[in-house]
Amino acid sequence: MRSSSSPEDNAILTCRGLAVANRKKRAPNHPPEDQLEGFKFFKQLVPLLERLKERAEEGNRVLEFHDYVVFLLFYYLNPLITSMRGLQQVSELPGIQKKLGVPKFSLGSFSESSSTKLFDAKILLDFIKELSSKMGAVTQKLDKRLLEMKQILTAVDGTLLPTLSRVAWALWMDDKHRAAKAHVHYEILKGVAVDAEITHGSGSETSALKSMLEAGRCYVLDRGYAAYDLLGDIIAVGSSFVVRVKSNAIYEVIEERELRKKDRDAGVLRDALVRLGSKRTSALWDTPVRLVTVMGDDGKEMILCTNILDIDADLVSLIYRHRWHVELFFRWFKQVLGVRHLISESQNGIAIQVYCAMIVSILIALWTGRKPTKRTFELVGLFLQGWATVEDVERHIDKLAKKEESKKINA
Repeated sequence: MRSSSSPEDNAILTCRGLAVANRKKRAPNHPPEDQLEGFKFFKQLVPLLERLKERAEEGNRVLEFHDYVVFLLFYYLNPLITSMRGLQQVSELPGIQKKLGVPKFSLGSFSESSSTKLFDAKILLDFIKELSSKMGAVTQKLDKRLLEMKQILTAVDGTLLPTLSRVAWALWMDDKHRAAKAHVHYEILKGVAVDAEITHGSGSETSALKSMLEAGRCYVLDRGYAAYDLLGDIIAVGSSFVVRVKSNAIYEVIEERELRKKDRDAGVLRDALVRLGSKRTSALWDTPVRLVTVMGDDGKEMILCTNILDIDADLVSLIYRHRWHVELFFRWFKQVLGVRHLISESQNGIAIQVYCAMIVSILIALWTGRKPTKRTFELVGLFLQGWATVEDVERHIDKLAKKEESKKINA
């Protein structure tokens, strides 16, 4: 493997490559139980999963919501299982049924379950918020000013999840190209996604964000979200924003702010207090905002807009530069966890699958306590395959912690 490979690429090779190697060594039926790891993670989920049982509807269903979620979590925690059929075959193993406390299921019942109204995907968002509330900042080498922010830095973006052409609701390009879109809210300092909404591929990103707004957040947004009415709604709910706007944005200058040396060193070219848009049409006209012009990594100027007036201009630039972490998350989300392979065709079923993947991501972050390095990705992949022990991973995490502490002492 070339040394220039990224952590995400190596994680993909580790998880998927090991799965392929195992499939070649054995018959394509039941995976050996001793290679199906991940039971450790379920201990943290027991109290949460019990609530699903409490909400279960009366009836004669063989596969309840609790069982469905357990199987999906198990699917993500074991890269050896790569399809719904493989998961169904695993459900027939007595040892798996006993350890997870779930029944075996048929392909038909599993497929039908996710589309029923009895399985409310939104319930899982409560679990996601509860698990993420246990986390501290895991992003390493942070500017301490980010930690002192009064509001939660939240990057927002959407990613396409291609579906089969027969999935009628998943409108996108045309009848031959259909996709669902996951509109994801990603907490930058914690390094995890904490909210998501599923729409068809052409679903409006601004409309999705409007429906998901919360107080106490600083939304970090790309140009697709630079709609004045949306920015006004963000202010109205008690949050703030740092958003890139188009170079031809209309505004009236109130004050040109003086740049300090550290602003110029950070690539800041201008900091101005303005009224954005026009008095007749802009929802922001009565709320002065800042336009901070910075030099991008590509050598082109970017204009950033924010309603936060009391922070340094270089910090505005720094906040926006952290937006790219959500793109890395999408890569992990789809290529490592395998969310790009959808095992449901209903909108509710895809939402359940996405939320379960988010839960797994949070569990791994809770376990490691940091953003994984290349070696960490490899070890987690090996552990999930059953080829590395918990002790192996914990030794690696302890080594990273000692190395980080040593850097602080020598700084």
